[in-house]
Amino acid sequence: MIEISVANGKRFDTVKVQRDDQVDLRIRSTDAINAHLHGYDLLVRTSPDEIVTMRFHAKILGRFPLEAHASGKHHVLGYIEVHPR
Repeated sequence: MIEISVANGKRFDTVKVQRDDQVDLRIRSTDAINAHLHGYDLLVRTSPDEIVTMRFHAKILGRFPLEAHASGKHHVLGYIEVHPR
């Protein structure tokens, strides 16, 4: 389980996982956002100070941005890197 806190849209450090890992990203945001993980095309909606979990099986190698989509704006919160074993 990996915890990510997003306060006022600030970025987090790059999260590194290995291929075939089962990943649980626990996301807490101070704002209501749609958190979108590109490459895996996953989307979760957060409410202020609520924790939501984005689960996925890390099958695709690479570096993928986790973006916040809110009020028609998009910005990168950080990156998820999937490395070979």
